[in-house]
Amino acid sequence: GTLVLGDVGLQLSTARWVRFLTEQRIGAFECAGRYVDDLVEFVAAAGVRLVDLRLLVVTTEVWRTGSARRAVEVLGERVRLLAGYGITETTIDSTFADLTAVDEVARATPIGGPLPGVSVRVLERSLRPVPAGGLGEVFIGGVGVARGYVGRPELTAQRFVADPFAGDGSRLYRSGDRGRWRSDGQLEFAGRVDEQVKVRGYRIEPGEVRAA
Repeated sequence: GTLVLGDVGLQLSTARWVRFLTEQRIGAFECAGRYVDDLVEFVAAAGVRLVDLRLLVVTTEVWRTGSARRAVEVLGERVRLLAGYGITETTIDSTFADLTAVDEVARATPIGGPLPGVSVRVLERSLRPVPAGGLGEVFIGGVGVARGYVGRPELTAQRFVADPFAGDGSRLYRSGDRGRWRSDGQLEFAGRVDEQVKVRGYRIEPGEVRAA
């Protein structure tokens, strides 16, 4: 397929966004869940059909099951719906979950399992694995892990740690996210270990806001 880049202004106008998807005949599309919610409701209200869309990936923030069910209802089952999870420091997407058939019971959609070349672990403070169903911090390893933060050696040492399960010198990225492994083998996001929040997909550090 052809990679089509839209300008950042599309995020400010759902109508422009829908027109862009239609005119460019977009077949696969990835963005933050908040924008997908706006897109789905606009399509439903305007009676628009995104006839070329076949794959929709929701990433950068946790999506509620109600939103996923609404997207399937409005867009139709011909559109495959995936949830992605990842962090800039691990080259964005690290896991995916198929949401086309959404669990009616769970409040939050799962964030799935690791992509090829990626390892995801839920660990205790001592870096020991947490049993399935137990809460721990999510650590990400594999080919996508960055080298560190430019000019920030202390922060790099804190967040990029030696992988205790590998003997090849590779590292894990300490995400700061809490998670658990579900009984079906899917990873579930369970909040943060610190005060960091996400607003429309962007990470916000309240401590930095207070300092400013």
